[in-house]
Amino acid sequence: MKISVFGSGYVGLVTGASLANLGHDVLCADIDASKIVGLEKGEIPFFEPGLKELVHRTTEKQKLAFTSDLSVAVEFGEMLFNCVGTPAHDDGSANLNALYAVVELVARQAQGHKSLVTKSTVPPGTARKCQQIIDGYKASVEMISNPEFLKQGNAVYDFNHPDKIVIGAQSEKAFHLMRKVYHGLIKTYIPFLEMDWETAEMVKYANNAFLATKISYINEIANICDKVGADVRLVAKAIGMDYRIGPKFLNAGIGYGGSCFPKDVKALVAAAREQGYDARLLQEVDRVNQHQKEIIIPQIIEKLAQVGGTTVTLWGLSFKPKTSDVREAPSIIGKRDTNSSL
Repeated sequence: MKISVFGSGYVGLVTGASLANLGHDVLCADIDASKIVGLEKGEIPFFEPGLKELVHRTTEKQKLAFTSDLSVAVEFGEMLFNCVGTPAHDDGSANLNALYAVVELVARQAQGHKSLVTKSTVPPGTARKCQQIIDGYKASVEMISNPEFLKQGNAVYDFNHPDKIVIGAQSEKAFHLMRKVYHGLIKTYIPFLEMDWETAEMVKYANNAFLATKISYINEIANICDKVGADVRLVAKAIGMDYRIGPKFLNAGIGYGGSCFPKDVKALVAAAREQGYDARLLQEVDRVNQHQKEIIIPQIIEKLAQVGGTTVTLWGLSFKPKTSDVREAPSIIGKRDTNSSL
C-alpha cells in the first residue's frame, strides 16, 4: 500500500519507518524543511534504539522517503496517517491545532477516496469532529482512529511486537484496510480490536492514565514507608507478585515525565471537565507526581550536609533510560530550596 505519514517526530518517524519495513511504500511529511533535509541525509533528530538503522535500511530499499511538501503527501498515499503533535494548553487540554490543520489540508486537496488515520493521542470525540470537517468539504475521506502504544526507548520493538492493535472506525471497509496495513503483524495471539472512534480514543488515555496512577501510587507508598521505617523496594516486590497487580510500574522514584503521561493525564482530566465530570482521582495522580519531583531535594540537601564540600553530578537528564527526551523530565522540574546553602 502507499502510505503518507504527516509529522516526522517521534511517533511519525517510528510509524513511517516501521510501516516501510512491513513492505509498504511510505512518504513521511513534515512542515519543518530542515528536519526533512536532515532525514534525507540519514540524520535522526532524536535518539531511539534501532530507529536509525531501520530508517537507513528502508530508505536504501526505496520503501521510505521524505518531503516537506504536504500537498505531495496528500496525493501520494491511499492511507494517510496523522502523527502530528498534540501538546497541552495551559489548562491541560490537548492543543489540536496542528492535527486539524492536516485534516483541513486533506479535506481540501484529496482526490478520490482516502482514509485519514489518527495516530496522535487525542481526546474522545476528535475523530467525529474531524469527519464533520471533512464532510463540510464533501471530500471522500474516511476517518479512522489508531492510537499508538509506543514506549520511548523501546518503540521500534513495540511497533513490531504489539500487545494489541486498536482500531476505531465506522465501516467494515475501514477495518479491512487497517488489517491490510498491519497484515505483517497480525498474529493469532495479538488482539486486533475493532471498535468505534470514541472508544479507541479513550483506550489510549485510559491506558496511560492507569500506568501513571500505578507510578503515583507506589511513590505515595514510598513516602509513607520513609515515615514508618519500611523498605518500599520489598513492599513493591511483594505486592507485584499479586497477579491482579503485577510488578511493572511499581518502581518508586521521583515521578513520571516525558511527552505522554503528564500530558495525557491532564488532557483526560480536561476532557472529563468539559463534560461536567470532576476526575478527582486523576487530579490527585498528577498532584502526587508534581510533589514527588520536589520531595527528593531536601533529602539530597540533608545527605550533602553530612559530607560538605562535595561536587554534585546529576547522572541522566532524560525522563527515562534509552531516550534523549527531556520533556517534563523530573531532573529539570524540581524547585530549589531557596533557604538552603546550595
